[in-house]
Amino acid sequence: MLGLTQLESTLVRGVKRSAKGLNRWRNMAKTRRSATELYRELVAAGQIEPLDDAAKALVREYALDCYGSAVYTPWLEFYTAYRGRFIEGWMPFDYYLHVFLPTVNPRKIAHISNIKTFTRSLVGQERVPDIATRVDGQWFDVEGEALPLADVPDYVFAKTSRIYVKADDIDRGLGFPSRIVRLFRSI
Repeated sequence: MLGLTQLESTLVRGVKRSAKGLNRWRNMAKTRRSATELYRELVAAGQIEPLDDAAKALVREYALDCYGSAVYTPWLEFYTAYRGRFIEGWMPFDYYLHVFLPTVNPRKIAHISNIKTFTRSLVGQERVPDIATRVDGQWFDVEGEALPLADVPDYVFAKTSRIYVKADDIDRGLGFPSRIVRLFRSI
């Protein structure tokens, strides 16, 4: 039999887990409402045609078969109406955001993609033309060799007259221009 403190601990964990699950479902419901509202707005504006019953049935069947529930139909209906036809293979945004991403990119490691110094390693050097990196006050070249502070300006402007300095944790440039600094070297 569980002691009182063990029972309390078990109950607290259960309540936290339930609250977390409830929060997730609330967020999923919010994204589904967004899909429904967007669909209705575009139909009302005449920008897309409303789906007929056959298309809705096809989308519902696809959601049940692929995702195990008809709750995923709002985004699939929006995609179908926007495209003008259903295309097998679509993933509903709410499923992608709240089920798929947390599975393939768990919260414990998801923050790594926000650390600018890892970007070049993660996506490859040809896509990220970094010149230098600063970690904890120390500058490094792209090979990871330390650069003396006095040499950094000459080093970074050696092949260009314009550079951008990007801080960690900038979400797809949404911090621009407040968190991305553009520097020019006068000649």
